Amino acid sequence: MYLRDFEYHQNSAAPRVFLDFEGVDSCFYVWLNGKLVGYSQISHSTSEFDVTQTLHEGRNRIAVLVLKWCDGSYLEDQDKFRMSGIFRRVYLMQRPQDAVRDFFVHVDLADGLDTATLGVDFSFLGSQATDVSLSLLDASGQLLDTAHTQAAQGNSASSGFTAEATVTFTIAHPHLWNAEDPYLYTLVISTGLPGDGEMIVTRVGIRKVEINDGVLEINGRPVKLHGVNRHDSDPVKGFAVDRDDMIRDLRLMKEHNVNAIRTSHYPNSPEFYELCDQMGFYVIDESDIESHGVESLYYQPTCATQKLAWHGTINDNPQWFPAILDRVQHCVLRDKNRPCVVMWSMGNESGYGRAIEKALAWTKSFDPSRPTHYESAIHPADDREFDYSDLDVYSRMYPSIEDIEGYFEQAKKGRGAYGAGDTHTLRPYVLCEYCHSMGNGPGDLEDYFHVFQKYPGMAGGFIWEWCDHAIDKGRTIDGKTIYAYGGDHHEYPNDGNFCMDGLVYPDRTPHTGLKEFKNVFRPLRVVGFDRQQQLLTLHNYMDFEDSSTFTISWQLLVDGKVTDQGIFDTQSGDSHIAAHQEGTVKLAGISIPDRGKATLLVSYATAQAGVVLPAGFVLGFDEVPLENVDARNQYATHLLQEDHGRSGDVEIEQDSRQIRMSAARWQYICDQRTGLFSSMVFGNCKIIDRPMEINIWRAPTDNDMFVKKEWEAAGYDRVETRADDVAVRRDAKSGDVFITARLTLAAAAVQPVLCADATWTIHDDGAVELAIEVRRGQTMPFLPRFGLRLFVPKAMNHAEYCGYGPNESYIDKRRSSYYGVFAGSPEDFYEPYIKPQENGSHYGCDYVRLEDASDDVTLTAVSEVPFSFQFLPYTQEEMTEKKHRYELEPCASNVLCLDYVQSGMGSNSCGPQLASRYRLDEQDFAFKIMLLPQASR
Repeated sequence: MYLRDFEYHQNSAAPRVFLDFEGVDSCFYVWLNGKLVGYSQISHSTSEFDVTQTLHEGRNRIAVLVLKWCDGSYLEDQDKFRMSGIFRRVYLMQRPQDAVRDFFVHVDLADGLDTATLGVDFSFLGSQATDVSLSLLDASGQLLDTAHTQAAQGNSASSGFTAEATVTFTIAHPHLWNAEDPYLYTLVISTGLPGDGEMIVTRVGIRKVEINDGVLEINGRPVKLHGVNRHDSDPVKGFAVDRDDMIRDLRLMKEHNVNAIRTSHYPNSPEFYELCDQMGFYVIDESDIESHGVESLYYQPTCATQKLAWHGTINDNPQWFPAILDRVQHCVLRDKNRPCVVMWSMGNESGYGRAIEKALAWTKSFDPSRPTHYESAIHPADDREFDYSDLDVYSRMYPSIEDIEGYFEQAKKGRGAYGAGDTHTLRPYVLCEYCHSMGNGPGDLEDYFHVFQKYPGMAGGFIWEWCDHAIDKGRTIDGKTIYAYGGDHHEYPNDGNFCMDGLVYPDRTPHTGLKEFKNVFRPLRVVGFDRQQQLLTLHNYMDFEDSSTFTISWQLLVDGKVTDQGIFDTQSGDSHIAAHQEGTVKLAGISIPDRGKATLLVSYATAQAGVVLPAGFVLGFDEVPLENVDARNQYATHLLQEDHGRSGDVEIEQDSRQIRMSAARWQYICDQRTGLFSSMVFGNCKIIDRPMEINIWRAPTDNDMFVKKEWEAAGYDRVETRADDVAVRRDAKSGDVFITARLTLAAAAVQPVLCADATWTIHDDGAVELAIEVRRGQTMPFLPRFGLRLFVPKAMNHAEYCGYGPNESYIDKRRSSYYGVFAGSPEDFYEPYIKPQENGSHYGCDYVRLEDASDDVTLTAVSEVPFSFQFLPYTQEEMTEKKHRYELEPCASNVLCLDYVQSGMGSNSCGPQLASRYRLDEQDFAFKIMLLPQASR
């Protein structure tokens, strides 16, 4: 129950008063001065009450009773926390007696886009039409035209809006609105006498949304939607997000190349759309409908009964038809004048039936200027043919690349996507949800980018989702934030951490997945390099802006370090690359060395300040490998080829348990039971303070949630290494010591995971090389990883590496990283996912060097073949066991993993299985790595 006293004073020029609630969950009753004003529901839509006769001059009291549940709750089963109450603005509006009730702005662009007709239809509060004067201004405030309404009868010529008056403007050579250039005109609507009337100011974007030959177009150009699904969510305020919160989200999106938003799964606050108009976003506006909960009903588990339960319970039930249509109408009627809205969505995951068919038909008749969307049309029941004629796009969630390609192959054969009753052979394909961004992921964004570009009819998609949903419950005694997710309040039912699936953390710190998204959807890409001519070929992936919008700079890196840099000339007319086109830019006298791993880093930044972003803001980069005589990392090659001593002074002692080796500066012990080193001391400093391990486990990511069951069944989380046929010998010529062993990795009560032949080479100077040939069990699932795990002293807390950074990188998730030299501590490399999981690995490394704080000792790992490494303060066992990051306890050692490779991240938590090319599924493979300790004393 909400109670509030407030002052009201009548205005003779505006005697009518309306009470507006923009968002209340789930339903509410309103009393004013003890009198019941009314009841309303639809949590995310505006409710308005005429309180003219109920208000008193002076002091008034309002009472609002909000109920947690109502029948509308069955239509509001979105993936979010359940929070009841008033969460959006509440206000009084004082209006003239005779005033504009509603208006509908229509834009008609001539075929050549050189002339726009702007029509405005009006309805009125009073019993008769009111004279309305209008002024049209450009973005600078310059008056372009004025007009007065003319009487109209019946429905608008361009929509189902019932117009009582209308006005028309003609604009020659209009400046068109799009997400890259969100130009807005201002429309001033005035009633009454100047200075004593009402003035309504709205922004108008002139743009045209069409579908031509199955391609989504805006202003006559094909567009690609690289969007996100966004909930209202804040870890402290819940759904009660304000304007600053919205701007923060939208600014972050612009900074990361997001151009579209699906309002999942309800209309947002009205001012959100105004911000999208101004800042430049395409919006799929979705009605407040999701009846996902019918899946929890008990029914006999057959396909037919499941489909009937899914559809028949609500969507095909006549008792629900008015409520569903009402929700769609509320969404469309409220947001119809917003240029950012380019598509109407009927809702989400509610089956397909006559209710949605009716909603689609009404929407198309009321506003034929925008396409319609509804994903669940792909899940009809089998009891009749359905009508898809008012559905304009084909929408899917989480399809594989192969599924997408299959759609376009079917279309070529003239087959409708929705079966025999579907007369449309090709609709634009929209991924309303894809690349589920739960935890460490998504790992397949680059693959989706390429399929987006492959098919003109592929309109793009919307990542699920923007933000992790969590509750900020304060701090631990050592200052860690306590984020709570599903089940942490012992509520039932709950979905665990399944709503922790965003591109940003609850406090809006970007995940590495958002950084990956940013660079995958960079504005330009290098698609070719002519070394002889020193010409780069660029493709402009913008839909409207040419390349002069960007400053394009380059850096030459050799062995990960910058050796030269410059800026391309993109401002001259010859250098402009039009949207969707390719062109060349010339490097100015770059000198590529004969030796060293050389790469060209090409970066794209804003050339001028825009509506949102400042000049010089970097929006992406390309990394171009450069051919030369010897493309190996020269420092790594030096370490591998240098003379490691030939004195032969290594002493060897062995018994049934250990092989002990020592020289002037080092002492090593190899465990005969494991074939691995249990102790390494160099320069009187410990190199490892626990026995090393062969490592195949990783703390399962959220995207591993299904395959981890197979991994656990195969015993991957509890394997032990056992060695047979361990032998040691000294090479008489080199003085090197060789230890050979046959290794078996197996868990109790399960067949072996793999067998391996391992050879250790121990050099006189203490350098150690491992060469291991692996044979996997043929019946076993693919491996999470394969490599060595070392536990190094806490004092060894700094790492420098040459590989993909600065962000965590994996075989399928590395587009936000580039090959370079980077450094940090275990805490720096740790990525703090709220539910702990695999993180912080770095792909494609040639070497990594660890140092202790006093610089007494270093340990370098180097290989001829690039490897992955991970350097963290936590063990994989700790990250597997703990459910929240604030619960993690650091290991007594720093944990170094040196991996042949890790399997990719994918997006299988709610998407396709990890693609085979990203799995460590080889039956036979070999791994070589050198460990090179050095000491200053």
